Amino acid sequence: MLSDPIPGLSDQRYFHVALLAVRNRDFHMDWVWSNLRKEFKISRGRHRTMDAAGGLEFRAAHADPRFASSGSREALSMSDGSTECAYDVFGGVVNGIVVFGTGYAALTRHLVSRLVKRDLIAKTRFMVPKLHDIVEFCRASHPGKLPMKFTATGFSAFVPGVKNLRQIKLGGSDVFNSGLVEQIERWLKNRGSSEGSGDAINVLQYQALRLKAVGTLSGSAASLSLARDGACKIWVRKSASNLPEFMDAVLTLKSLDKFETTTKTPSWSEEAEV
Repeated sequence: MLSDPIPGLSDQRYFHVALLAVRNRDFHMDWVWSNLRKEFKISRGRHRTMDAAGGLEFRAAHADPRFASSGSREALSMSDGSTECAYDVFGGVVNGIVVFGTGYAALTRHLVSRLVKRDLIAKTRFMVPKLHDIVEFCRASHPGKLPMKFTATGFSAFVPGVKNLRQIKLGGSDVFNSGLVEQIERWLKNRGSSEGSGDAINVLQYQALRLKAVGTLSGSAASLSLARDGACKIWVRKSASNLPEFMDAVLTLKSLDKFETTTKTPSWSEEAEV
């Protein structure tokens, strides 16, 4: 399904992904590749087309080596004497959702900013997760009719109105199944009541959420992180074998109305890591 991994570069890594909703049904991924070719050399990628994921494909974008970590620059550097690096990029359009990602947050931001300047927003809108709604969905019980089962394995939340507790980060196999979050919420509620400040200011404001999505029938899983500004991160396994599950997870959440759309480009910052 793919060529051998580049020596010195892991075949299992995080990808920082843009999620966009198509506004025009005539939109195709060729528009993305052709516009990127106006500023970057785009060549065949290590991975072939992911037919099982609905047409996701890998390409190589030749860009400045500053986007890569120091340990990866040698592995990504070109053998023809060029000073550029060949970065893995994957993308596709599946059921009205555009996905586009690279292994480096700064590079994803840079490439998407080039596409925005070429009128990407006239054709698509960035998808922003409704984190609070997704959290409530994960905390509730659901019949097994959905194609994917979701479990929250981590989150980052801001706590307004508490001077000595600005942010909470939790992780685990199921962060909402231990009872700890309920204890934190009760403490915040009681603290707000005792200080006469009301309950509203002490509600957890979720900044990022990490999910494990498991196929109801297949049992295959994908792990993805969603940030409140629309940034998305996925752990891509060897041979990119979990991309179909990633797309199924995004499509399922979209079908449940767990995304809003915006023209604002995500920052893909590291501030809301979980």
